[in-house]
Amino acid sequence: MEKTVPNFTIEYKKSLAASGIADVTSFNDREIRLNLTEGGKAIITGEGMKIVCFEKRTGEFRLVGVVSGVKFSAAAQSFLKRFFK
Repeated sequence: MEKTVPNFTIEYKKSLAASGIADVTSFNDREIRLNLTEGGKAIITGEGMKIVCFEKRTGEFRLVGVVSGVKFSAAAQSFLKRFFK
């Protein structure tokens, strides 16, 4: 899979479509955790969420349910990389 800039689209808080997803690390109906192809992470919160599509090869992801928030975090740098900066 080639690296793609992650793109998230939320439609009326009832569905979410995303690209640039590397992995789904955990999920339940209230929280879904994703690894992004660019090295960061995303946490999607809501209610009654259900993954309807995840194509690891292309990085495409879709869910349905009430989406209340999306949090992003940058990729963590290694200790040595920060130390020798």
